[in-house]
Amino acid sequence: MTDDLYIWAGPHNIDAAAAAELVATWQASGGVPRESPFEQSTNVGWFVRELKQDFPELVLETDAVPRITSTPVWMSGSNEPPARVVVIRDYPSVAAEAHEDVLSLATKYDLAVFYPNGPNGPVLQFPFQALEAYASATFWPHGARQAATAGVGGAILATVAWFIGVPFISGVLIVIGVFMAALSVLTFIWEGRRAMARRRSEPS
Repeated sequence: MTDDLYIWAGPHNIDAAAAAELVATWQASGGVPRESPFEQSTNVGWFVRELKQDFPELVLETDAVPRITSTPVWMSGSNEPPARVVVIRDYPSVAAEAHEDVLSLATKYDLAVFYPNGPNGPVLQFPFQALEAYASATFWPHGARQAATAGVGGAILATVAWFIGVPFISGVLIVIGVFMAALSVLTFIWEGRRAMARRRSEPS
């Protein structure tokens, strides 16, 4: 197996050993990206588009066909065509420059990152899931205080806007305030449930 990095959208429910077997079997059968065993996703297409914009010199093997356009990604009104896999060839030679962007984009698009030649064996990462788990684990108490501040601030904003009664402006401010308050409440519900689930799963 060559010294390459593999990125895909799914499956996610596998470990590094299973990923290594999946990649090895696919490569042994020809390694054609469009025939790979990975799930199709527009997220892979977006990943390739952004990565090639930042590092056009990278040698990629992929079934993604990024749109040729000068429109910024955040202004794009149409999706990228779905794709299955991205292989960055000879990754160690470009890792010093591109690794941060690769992980950042993999996090943004919730993609798996697989490197078969890690120092201690194959390495499979899910950067978005790792970030989500870290954010949840550190929510109490600092994140809780921030969420509470945002919720209270939103409620105050909506209340003040209601009493001011300026046409249109008050309506916009009320919507923003209610949204902030509702988002804060939903955040507490979500994180509360996750905290309770973690406690139940801990050995007594």
